[in-house]
Amino acid sequence: RRRGMSEAIKWNDSLSLGLEVIDEQHKKLLKIVNELIGCFDRDDRDHFLKIKFSELREYTVIHFHDEEDYMVKIQYDKITEHKKQHDDLKKQVKSYQESFFHHESITKDQLIEFFRNWLLEHILDHDMSIKTFLVQKEEDDIPADEKEKNSDDETKDDSPK
Repeated sequence: RRRGMSEAIKWNDSLSLGLEVIDEQHKKLLKIVNELIGCFDRDDRDHFLKIKFSELREYTVIHFHDEEDYMVKIQYDKITEHKKQHDDLKKQVKSYQESFFHHESITKDQLIEFFRNWLLEHILDHDMSIKTFLVQKEEDDIPADEKEKNSDDETKDDSPK
């Protein structure tokens, strides 16, 4: 049986959107999740799980709100489906929290699997599409004559004849 921090979900640069506020919030979410998972190894785990589930739900609401505000600001074209993902994730976290409160069995491995899928897949798939959208939007904002100039510069052969 695996124990301790070997199960922690670690931040790495592949998770970075290059948006400081969002990246910092993702790091904080990982920290809260790792603390929640760590509670399973405590003798007084129920007390700390209750605290960490509440903290996670509260911070998730803040983060999703900030992320959705940002998507509105940049006129993100997939905001509706992204919000649905957020709503689904909030429901899943609430469901786990309710299971815990009703003393239903939740294993550490179940939570690790859920949070790995949620955090890593959501960030790598759905949140990264925001980054892709921004890059495309920047390219689209370059005037056509600039694009041609850049294209011409790249195709020029400056080698001596």
